[in-house]
This record gives sequence, C-alpha cells and structure tokens, in this order.
Amino acid sequence: MTTRWLSESIAPERNSFNLVRLLAAIGVIVSHAFLIPNGVGSQEPLQQLTGLTLGQHAVHVFFVISGLTLARSLELSSSMVRYAVSRFLRIVPALVGFGVIFAFIVGPIVSKSPWEEYFLNEKTWQYPFLVWLQFQNTPPPPRIFESVPIAGAVNNPLWTIKYEIFAYVGLGLFAVGRLFQKMTVLVGTLVALAALTIALQPYELNHSLGPLFQAAKFGTCFMLGVVAYFLKQFIPAKAIWLAVSLLIAVAFSNSNFAILPFILLDAHFALIVGSHDYGALSAWTRVNDVSYGAYIYGWPTHQSLVAIFPGIGMFSGGALTLIIVLTVGLLSWRAIEKPALLLKPSARVTRDSAW
Repeated sequence: MTTRWLSESIAPERNSFNLVRLLAAIGVIVSHAFLIPNGVGSQEPLQQLTGLTLGQHAVHVFFVISGLTLARSLELSSSMVRYAVSRFLRIVPALVGFGVIFAFIVGPIVSKSPWEEYFLNEKTWQYPFLVWLQFQNTPPPPRIFESVPIAGAVNNPLWTIKYEIFAYVGLGLFAVGRLFQKMTVLVGTLVALAALTIALQPYELNHSLGPLFQAAKFGTCFMLGVVAYFLKQFIPAKAIWLAVSLLIAVAFSNSNFAILPFILLDAHFALIVGSHDYGALSAWTRVNDVSYGAYIYGWPTHQSLVAIFPGIGMFSGGALTLIIVLTVGLLSWRAIEKPALLLKPSARVTRDSAW
C-alpha cells in the first residue's frame, strides 16, 4: 500500500486543517460544559485519564496547526510587513467585534445593573477597546455574571491568545534573523522548549512561573508544527501512526514527563486527521473558517445561558451553546474576519491565515 506523506496535503485545497481547528474549538466548548455549570474544581472524564482536559488537548492542536500553516505562509512570502499585518488582522478585529457585541447586546441582559447605570458606566464603553489588549483580564461591564458558579468570568479562554501572539512574534524574529529555515536551530528550539516544559510543569499553578510554563508548553506545540512543515516529506499521514502515538502516551502516562507524549499525540492527531479530505465538510470549512469565532464566543455564550436559565442542565446547556456558537462563529467569519483579511497587502483570503 502506498504511504501518504504530509507533504502531499500541505496545499490548502488538499487538506482539512480548518476542519480540525473547528473540531478543536468544539472540544474546548465541550470541555467547558463540565466546568461552567458546576464551578471550579469539577473534572471531566478525559482529565482523569490523561491529566489534561479535552480543552487543553484541543488548544495543543490549535498551536500545532498554527505552527504548520504559518511556516508555510512565511516561506512563501518574505514580506515581514505582510506577515505582521496579516497576524494583526486575524486576531484583533474579531476580538473587537466580540467586545462590541458583548458590551452592548449581551451585557445588558446578563448584568444585574439597571440599564441606565450599565450604559453610563465607563467600563461598558471601554471593554471593546481593551479586550484585545488585556484579553480575559479586561475589566468587564458592571455586575456581569454575578449569580453563576464561576462568577464574574466573562471570557476565560482568551488567556491563550497572548501565547499565540508570542509564537507569531517568535517565528517572525526567526525569519528576520535568517534562522527560519535552519533545521538545527528549529529542532534545538523545540528540544529546549520541551525540556523547559518538563522542568516547569510542577510550577504550573505558581503565580510567577506558571505563565512561563504555559509559554514553554504552547511553544513546544507551535514548534512541532513548524518542524513538521520542514520535515513534511518524511512524516507519514497514516492512522496507524496515530495509534502508535496513543500507545506511547499511555505507556508513559504515569511518568514525570507524561505531558510530552500527550502533546506529541495531539500533534499527530492534528497532522494526520488534517492531512485527509472529508468531502463536503472539508470543502465547507475551507471557505468558512469559523473556529476562531467559535472559540472566542463559546465561554460567554454558556455563561449567559447559565445566568439566564439557572436550572439548565450540563448537557442541554452544552448542546445549546454549540448551536448558538457555530451560528455566531459563522457570522463573525463572514461579517468581520473575512472582510478584515481582505485588507492584507495581497488581498486574498486563504487557509494559510491560521489564527
């Protein structure tokens, strides 16, 4: 049987990486469906098996695909101006759009403040302008989500976006320093980040070292995607290798460095599943990249449902959240994200515009 290689699926019209990103966004929403109605401390089944939530595995997938697709984009275009502008347009307009929608449409419904006080409060008007700078730490409009189990948390998943931006900057610096295509440098960076991930994992919840651990972990995922791009001719895209990765992860699941095999498994999932075509699903997601919108609207949508319908069940709330978020994500893509990407120096929207 002929082996299929990753290199055969790098071209945008021949892969399903947008579909995998959408599946990852759905995974984050499903993961949070266990947390939002029950509060901090609740666990989901996958966390008990792997030590990581479904949402954490999904975010690893995001970073791997970003590394892969951005490496291709950067190799095809030597313009750092285009690279920087494209990254800005991919991240910021959708966040500002979310901020406007939340502050002026959703907020008045889920806030305990009278509408007059709500709209006179300066935080209401500042929120759309600050959310793309402060992410989940943005001061919310007054009295938002006061009566839900995770009170006051407007959009917790936004914390990962700053690490995505750091990855963009790091890759750009590699390109500027002419290190981008030097495999020794790329592999060395990957190994260093993986070692740092293991060293810092015990301090994951530490106020000072926790962010450094997250940067190392997400950097490892991102660099796996970058290295995979340059080794694409040697990476088989067959399901059997995904099974091998799973066996390795299980074998080391009780070791002190179990997180690395699971990251490798997540990377292999992203690359192998994304390397195949799934007909209409793949075709639709190639022209409708709703994953970013689904990601940024998932948490506040479920929080709003719990606030408005306090007795809503975990499964019904999660299912309704998915329906709403996929719809809003499509609207965000068509009304905000896609038009914003058309403002790039070369006005052409492609799937290389990873988020």
